[in-house]
Amino acid sequence: MKKIYIIIFFLFSCFDNNQVPKPDDLINENKMSKILYDLAIMKSINGSGFIKQDLDFIFGDEFIYKKYNIDSSQFSKSHKYYSSNPKVMMNIYLLTDKLLEKSKDSIEKIIKDRNTKKIKNN
Repeated sequence: MKKIYIIIFFLFSCFDNNQVPKPDDLINENKMSKILYDLAIMKSINGSGFIKQDLDFIFGDEFIYKKYNIDSSQFSKSHKYYSSNPKVMMNIYLLTDKLLEKSKDSIEKIIKDRNTKKIKNN
């Protein structure tokens, strides 16, 4: 996962550094990383074929906007601003990566505990 962020960082750093003006309603870095985390989880779930059409309202962009009390314009402007600042965006992606790793570790622990219980029950 970190390799992806490093590649993204280098791609962004290769672009012309035309500074995008800081939006008045900029989403802070910590909140942005949480949004990107949720989007990564949602895309993963959507790509798994798990989603049924009647659950789209849970796994769509509108859910994110409501959860974080933002709108699509605010997210778009903030993402564009951060993307024009590769060092800051890299920090956001590193925060997001930590959240993803924490989730992965939690899931692995649940699976290990579940397997241990199965062995004890047999």
